[in-house]
Amino acid sequence: MKQQIKFAEAKATEMQTQYERTVQRYEDRIKIDKDEMQRELKDRSHRLLEEKEAAEAKYQAKRKELKDVEKRLIGLTSTGETEKAVLQQKFFNLEQEREKLI
Repeated sequence: MKQQIKFAEAKATEMQTQYERTVQRYEDRIKIDKDEMQRELKDRSHRLLEEKEAAEAKYQAKRKELKDVEKRLIGLTSTGETEKAVLQQKFFNLEQEREKLI
């Protein structure tokens, strides 16, 4: 009977040790997985931030380019309007001279 008790105690101790090792392995694996997920999340967050900054820079460049185009268009329109007015005045003057000649 004592031998059976000793055997059972030894078996229980072995099973407890095995259980503790299993728990430790799971805890280690969980920590590794957690660390990996945090690293991936940090990397993804960093990558998304870089993409956002690049998109914002591109947007600002396009916005500046559009403003420059608008300024040029306004300048060209103004110049065209001025030239049109000058030509109309010249045409009017020529028409008056023609009328005088007729």
